[in-house]
Amino acid sequence: MLFLVSSWLVWGHLRSTVSLRNTLRRGRPMGHLVTPGGEFRLLSLEGIASPFAAGRRTVVLPDRTFDELTDVQLRAVVAHELGHLARRDPHWLWVARLMEKAFFFQPLNRLCRRRLEEVAELASDDLARRSVGSGRPLAESIAAVSGWIVMGSPAPALSRRPGLVSDRVARLLGPAPDSTPPMFSLRLGLILLMVLAALATPSLRSGSQDTVGSIEIVMRVEPSIGGGGAPSR
Repeated sequence: MLFLVSSWLVWGHLRSTVSLRNTLRRGRPMGHLVTPGGEFRLLSLEGIASPFAAGRRTVVLPDRTFDELTDVQLRAVVAHELGHLARRDPHWLWVARLMEKAFFFQPLNRLCRRRLEEVAELASDDLARRSVGSGRPLAESIAAVSGWIVMGSPAPALSRRPGLVSDRVARLLGPAPDSTPPMFSLRLGLILLMVLAALATPSLRSGSQDTVGSIEIVMRVEPSIGGGGAPSR
């Protein structure tokens, strides 16, 4: 019985991945993001309420982002999502969700996945703060995006957690943190979880630091040819 339930949940997770790829095909190219870490695609997508990073080199923004956010707010949002891509957070979190579905009977899997999501957000917040020189633009953007999210709107589950959203805003408006969140130890905990399946207790704390947190993003948007994209910022 457990195997059947697990298989059904895993199948649903895989189907959602295919659905996301189909959704991205509807995205409108808005240009390319040129950073020291390489070149990334920028897509505008109608019908979503929250920005997100996809795959290895794609940043997806709600279409209203370009009209309702200021230049510096937009830069902060894009820098935040580029932070996720630099650390390959979409891949790590995809694996974490897969493990959560496969071993649904182990509550530690869900706790590990939620902690990975939270720390990934904080690490990207720190990167965006350094990229634009202040945490206020991203805090204002988070507040604006949370207002776009209404019941039934497609948005990451993380965006629907008011407690975390308010904590992030308060953190961004406060003094800059001395260090980045321990992403390496969280990933190590996830690997242990994969190896030991439902028997492992992943380590969520360590003195190790994620080196990506020290990278400064210098961003330049190049409008796509014939794409009617956003102006360079």
